[in-house]
Amino acid sequence: MLRRLVEDMAAKPKLAERIFVRLHGADESCVDRVSLGLSWAEEEWLAQPVWDGALNQDLPKVADIARQVSAAAASIAWRSKR
Repeated sequence: MLRRLVEDMAAKPKLAERIFVRLHGADESCVDRVSLGLSWAEEEWLAQPVWDGALNQDLPKVADIARQVSAAAASIAWRSKR
């Protein structure tokens, strides 16, 4: 996953910019923050086709991406309560 993410960031500057904003400070203190930062990066990566407008005519795909991002966010919330 990480290799594909970095390759996409290199090819898509706007994606890289959004991910760097989300990752800012994620490595400051502990492993939990690093994990959270990587989860945020994954959310941005999943949403990239929506930001690009590539799915403007494919609402079911947009809904599927939204479900994936929501599931990732729920997973983060669950792990943070442990």
